[in-house]
Amino acid sequence: MDPLSRKELDERLALLIDGRYADLRGLTRKQDDGQDAQLQRRLAEADMQEVDLLDVFIHWVPDDQFGACHILLPALGLSGQASAVRLERLLRLVPDRDDGFAYHLAEVLQTRFTSEPSLAFDLVVSICSDTPIGDRACRTWAHSFAIAQPVIAAKFVMGRLGPPVQDARAVHALVAALPWRSEAVKEIIEPYQQPLLAYLVALSNTNAENAWYCIVELAQFDRAAFRLVAEALSAGVPEAASQVARSVFRIESAYYGVEAVPLNDLLRRLVELALQNKSICHNVDLALSSCLRKAPQKSFVIEQLLALGNGPEDVLQRFNLTFQSSAEDEALFRTLLTHWLLSPTASFPVIRGMLEFLYARPVRAVLDEPLFAAATPLVRTKAIRRVLGLHEEGPTLCHFAASIARMESLGDSGLYMAGDMLNFLKIEYPGATEAFLKPLCSPSCRNARGAVVFRGIYASILRWTRHLARLPRRRELRISDVDAFSLRSAQAKQHDHIQQVGEKNSVFASLVTKAHLAQGRRFVTHLADGPSQIVDLVSGGLSFELPSSELSDPMQGYIRRFKLLEQAR
Repeated sequence: MDPLSRKELDERLALLIDGRYADLRGLTRKQDDGQDAQLQRRLAEADMQEVDLLDVFIHWVPDDQFGACHILLPALGLSGQASAVRLERLLRLVPDRDDGFAYHLAEVLQTRFTSEPSLAFDLVVSICSDTPIGDRACRTWAHSFAIAQPVIAAKFVMGRLGPPVQDARAVHALVAALPWRSEAVKEIIEPYQQPLLAYLVALSNTNAENAWYCIVELAQFDRAAFRLVAEALSAGVPEAASQVARSVFRIESAYYGVEAVPLNDLLRRLVELALQNKSICHNVDLALSSCLRKAPQKSFVIEQLLALGNGPEDVLQRFNLTFQSSAEDEALFRTLLTHWLLSPTASFPVIRGMLEFLYARPVRAVLDEPLFAAATPLVRTKAIRRVLGLHEEGPTLCHFAASIARMESLGDSGLYMAGDMLNFLKIEYPGATEAFLKPLCSPSCRNARGAVVFRGIYASILRWTRHLARLPRRRELRISDVDAFSLRSAQAKQHDHIQQVGEKNSVFASLVTKAHLAQGRRFVTHLADGPSQIVDLVSGGLSFELPSSELSDPMQGYIRRFKLLEQAR
């Protein structure tokens, strides 16, 4: 787009001075980045001469925070009139606004601190005064200072370690924002490592999260800090374990820290602590999922996942991201599932949770052939019982049976096992089994491994279907149309009553707006900024086949499944 003319820039400035913020916002929405930069420079020139940008910003931000931050804050950053007093007024707005405001303000502070580092020192008075700015504003100042002037910020911290610590509140915020792995920062802190560690150990009693973050960062190049981290992990300090897990994100090799300890040992300890303390599970889960995507570290994660099959029962929830990632890797998922099915100590709830990943993708229901073939016949039989007893979706179970039939290393025993599974499934899931076997019995699959088993089971299903079709249709066994209508009406009334009672007693009634959306219609979503979105809603449905034994006799079906699992121990 063409640059804005001086006249156009002055028109926008006039709208701002007159308080016509909506009109100004309508014009700026159509601007590109170059035109935005032009306007910001023009506003910076006019600051404190034609208009007080800070006063205008304070009046505008309650009505349109994004617009005010997008237009005025960059101009304030470019203005030569952005004194410490004015920046302090901006910082005091942070507690009342959201994180987006703090982010935009941090960009302004970085711009000012880069060109004028003394402003960061001038704001320390506001941070440590009798009426200090809020904690979030203090963190905004610290991160901006550390990013804009990392060396000066490091010198500021090292020069105030004490004892006693000077400007304690500013130091506490800034020490957690320093880029510890920067070579320039390392040179600054090297002479101060002993007092710095003493300060961080003392800080861990009042602000453990920030203190351990700094110690863990130091442990990447300082042996004394590494020893502190090792002792904390041995003692099971949760804050230390959480920060170590977060630091694993930036590790690309198979070793950790300045002592280069094997990452496998570290991950094992983190998993042990996560099983003992749920509060650190999220960070350990993120670390494992990160390592799973790095070739040098993937085998270490797999070793830990294989051991998690023993439980506890909520292990899949504790490490949700990691198991989600493993489910996306077909080979890894196949290995984990097969290992757990064959393991005599694996927890049934854990296996059931792993099998639930197959609901959306039954074609992945394949076992690892080398692992399965290496097991004894009894262990393989128990594994099949576990699959049949813990999963209740016909197509998925059929895919398991087919995968066993296709295992050439099992020989005839694999065909016999697959035949037994399909004979069981044709009774429990007749519709799913028939639909699964039909394409496998086509002439093109005649010579494939397992075709004999598939064709035999399919033929028995067709014979049974023909037998049922020949049964006489007794009218006295069928419900009449009138009775069917009465039954549906009674069920609808009962359902409406249940829904009314539920809505009346629901705690969400006062929190959520109820809306009725007609399927198959187009809806427009109006946004405050940006174009409206048009969404097409189409009708959809979901159906699945319940086990026949539970349909005909639910208790008998439950007992049958219970006995099947009892024999799978």
